[in-house]
Amino acid sequence: FWQVVFPISTELAVSANASRNVSTVTEETILKMSQGIEFPAEAWEKHVLVMDKLTDYSEDTLNIRTQQIIGFIEMLRKCEAEADPSLELEKKDSDRQKTLLDQVQQSDIVLRKIISDKIKTDRKCGVNLPYKHYSDCKTAVLEQLKSGDVEVDKSGLNEKLLKLFEEVLTNHNELKG
Repeated sequence: FWQVVFPISTELAVSANASRNVSTVTEETILKMSQGIEFPAEAWEKHVLVMDKLTDYSEDTLNIRTQQIIGFIEMLRKCEAEADPSLELEKKDSDRQKTLLDQVQQSDIVLRKIISDKIKTDRKCGVNLPYKHYSDCKTAVLEQLKSGDVEVDKSGLNEKLLKLFEEVLTNHNELKG
């Protein structure tokens, strides 16, 4: 899949939302989303279009950028339609196998689930930490895996990652506290 990312400050998002002529979202929603958003950073998220050079957020400029994105998507659709479907299926199967074997990506997926469960549990207990707190811990665990400081084989991946995440979270909480 492809992602288009517009990295802007929370303040600008709130300001732009307030000046819209059409329906707006609540400031609370924008603030909550800004805390929870996780920008693509890993090599497997290679199909990302980051609009980071944009300094003029006028309606005209945004319309031009929107047209660029639409043109980009149309080009992708055309390329996809012209591709040999059997080759595409083989490539997808090959890519899927590579993905399944990639330990860091598997760990990332498991950690996202662990974080989701942790947030739900914490909220039930009245603890409401920002998503970034958990995300920082996930990043620390992934860095340990990438650097080879920690090895986790596929058997018992969930349990081992949960234990490692809890250790990092405890250390992170002690540093913050």
